[in-house]
Amino acid sequence: MVKGRINNVLVFLLGLLVLHCGLAQAATYVVGGPNGWTYGVETWPNQKIFKTDDDLLFYYSPSEHNVAIVSKKEYEGCKASEIAKVYHTGKDRIKLKKGPNYFISSIKGQCRSGLKLLVHAK
Repeated sequence: MVKGRINNVLVFLLGLLVLHCGLAQAATYVVGGPNGWTYGVETWPNQKIFKTDDDLLFYYSPSEHNVAIVSKKEYEGCKASEIAKVYHTGKDRIKLKKGPNYFISSIKGQCRSGLKLLVHAK
């Protein structure tokens, strides 16, 4: 009976350790570096390796920009759909999903002027 409890406790603690290690590996990136979410940010991901569950921090003036998570088609067409998740706090934290992650400003003309971002997460 005691041996069974000890095994349960060990399994529980091992699970916590695995969970902790998985969480500890996630990184946080400020999109655009010191310039933040602004025009010309498309090249910012170059030479960076992103992983699933990494966080992107989008810093910008909410009176000037926003951030929309979009599909590939929306990204290429620079037009967010009505169901796109749009952020507009100026301090947005977005967790990366595995594969390509597409972001644009959904304010008219901004995406076509270079306010868009594609980030691949492993």
